[in-house]
Amino acid sequence: MSEAMWSSLPQQLTIRIVRYTVPRKGCRTRFVDVATTLLNPLAFPAETIMRLYGHRWNIETCFNQLKTHAKMNVLKSKSVDGVIKELMMYLIVWNLVRMTMAQFAAHAGVSVWRVSFLDTMRWLCALLQPQSSSTMQLLINPQRPGRWEPRKIKRRLKEYDLLKEPRENLKAKRRARYA
Repeated sequence: MSEAMWSSLPQQLTIRIVRYTVPRKGCRTRFVDVATTLLNPLAFPAETIMRLYGHRWNIETCFNQLKTHAKMNVLKSKSVDGVIKELMMYLIVWNLVRMTMAQFAAHAGVSVWRVSFLDTMRWLCALLQPQSSSTMQLLINPQRPGRWEPRKIKRRLKEYDLLKEPRENLKAKRRARYA
């Protein structure tokens, strides 16, 4: 942050702390503190802030789906215009998939969060095939309230090893090996 930007910030920031508990069966009760600049408790009740904060996991899940299933973890373009075009195409595809999920969820009478994102993408790709069936049969995930999964990966997403030492050292080792 530049010195000018830092000096333009206010000296004090008034915030409101909303504290609530998350009881979990068989575990210790967890206390969650949410700091917000939404100061008016009548316009923004604590229950609303708690519910919105709880939805943040859905947003993280959506980012994971974009990066993993839509292969958006690395952008290919080198120019600013190319990156903007890539992001626009990802957003178009994202909206198409989510719209399809919403339509199927409404037809099936379930929450849109229970419809499989990957299954919807596969179904849309299958529609592009000449012999595809247009009947929409998507996977509905089971209702799992309070589900928690550790954030770990089973295998490395890239085919190359991590860079754990300076490039110059690696280049020197390669030159010595092939000299």
